[in-house]
Amino acid sequence: MIEIIKDLEELSRIAPFWRRLEVDDNMRIFQTYNWNRSAWESFYASNARASLCIIHWSAGEDHVILPTYIDGKGILRFIYDEDSDVCDAVYEKSRNHHIAYWEMAKKIKSDLRIKGVWLQKMRGESEVLNYLSVLLRGGIVAKDNAFSWLNVVPSSDFIASQTHMKSKDRSDLKCFKRQVGGYRLRVVSKSAGDAFPADALKCLRDAMCRDGRRDYAYFQNDSLDFASKIYNASGCDVALLESDDGLQAANILLKKDNRMLSWVFLYKDSKASTILYLKYFCEQIYFKPYIFDFGVGVYSYKIGTFRPCLELTHSLRWSKSLMGYLSMLMQTNIRVVKDIVKAIREK
Repeated sequence: MIEIIKDLEELSRIAPFWRRLEVDDNMRIFQTYNWNRSAWESFYASNARASLCIIHWSAGEDHVILPTYIDGKGILRFIYDEDSDVCDAVYEKSRNHHIAYWEMAKKIKSDLRIKGVWLQKMRGESEVLNYLSVLLRGGIVAKDNAFSWLNVVPSSDFIASQTHMKSKDRSDLKCFKRQVGGYRLRVVSKSAGDAFPADALKCLRDAMCRDGRRDYAYFQNDSLDFASKIYNASGCDVALLESDDGLQAANILLKKDNRMLSWVFLYKDSKASTILYLKYFCEQIYFKPYIFDFGVGVYSYKIGTFRPCLELTHSLRWSKSLMGYLSMLMQTNIRVVKDIVKAIREK
């Protein structure tokens, strides 16, 4: 059976199935019920041009949930894809879901509200990417982003434990650690009874906007309210980096299972990101191994300093019309050209 979830009442009805599936550690926080419902309520519910369009397929105890909406141009997209690092459906990985996606593709083609599809930030192993790229004939698949992560093991010496790095890399980190000894790291969390540090985040955001590092639309109050909802549901911590000159940086760290993800980073000094990461690794000792995800964007200060694992994400574009395809091809090519120009400038 397949159905389209169009309002919050219907969304509440499928919450038990969704929450049962999201406990799988293959599912990221961006696929959780709380993330998608909170994002819809914070960013889309008051927008008359956005329509909730979550596609739910079920067969007995098996369920596949595609957390999507239709934007003002009639394009089917993942909810909050702008600021979600990895997007996907919610499903039990060990099952064969050919029929589920075949019926989803059929529903997408027949729904008159949907003029096209733009599903982005999918990992190569994503069922959505692999099935719908085939079943929506003519779909355009392209590289869109990349992310990086470290496998961190319990250790009293983080730097020494990073055996994948060259000895020079570890020596450079030790030297850097000595140079930043005057900085202090403080991690606030709901589980410790700390209040969400909204004022500190606003202060750093405003400083970044004044200095021209971000435009004034960056991380405004609706995003701050959303982050507060995730924090109060124990879905994130906030790491604060301080010095004698006051607060220097803040990092919202999303949490799910054994994964920490660096989501929003606010700072006064661009070097603060490396300082905060290193102090977090060295000072936050956990008793179980965990994955620290640096998030989308493989910047040189991340991959050159910590030598993390790397992975690409992909997008799928599909349209019902020739003009829609031409527009999507142009958008895809613009993205490719931007990447080429950026690579040339960095040489």
